[in-house]
Amino acid sequence: MLKYLIRISTFFSRIVAEIDYIYHRLRGQAASVEAFEALLQKVQNYSPDQFNEYLRKHFTYKADKIDYSMHYLVFLHKKQGDCDDYAHLAARLLERMGYETYLCCVFADTERGHCVCIAQKDGLIFGFGNWPLMVFESFDFESVGKRICEIGYNARPKFIVKFDSRWKWEDFYQA
Repeated sequence: MLKYLIRISTFFSRIVAEIDYIYHRLRGQAASVEAFEALLQKVQNYSPDQFNEYLRKHFTYKADKIDYSMHYLVFLHKKQGDCDDYAHLAARLLERMGYETYLCCVFADTERGHCVCIAQKDGLIFGFGNWPLMVFESFDFESVGKRICEIGYNARPKFIVKFDSRWKWEDFYQA
């Protein structure tokens, strides 16, 4: 049942993000594709650590009043958002930089949650977002999600959801 509720919630969250993008674009409050391309040119040769630190330095963490995922171009313009906004922008950039990516969203048994962009290139696996860079031994979303809960919350996951970089549902794990 939980799995289906999360799928429905994700579907509506994607719609809200697109509407939010259109609203902000009409008001001149969303970055252009050209701004995204300019950022890509700037960071494309960064090491994973430099890339993650760039995100953490140039974007501010701000929790949503109502939790939803901003369109990555709105986040790029506003320069502030929560963990899923960081992860989404990172995934979009890293894909263009040749990484294989997915978004891993974990919900710990402490009722806390976090979203990270997991990226793999040349056999190395990293977690990008508003936390310090994470390095993983496996690209498997279940083991990555468990490790994120362990690192961030010293807790076990209640459930883990895997999305592609466009917030399309890919997989689910429930403890």
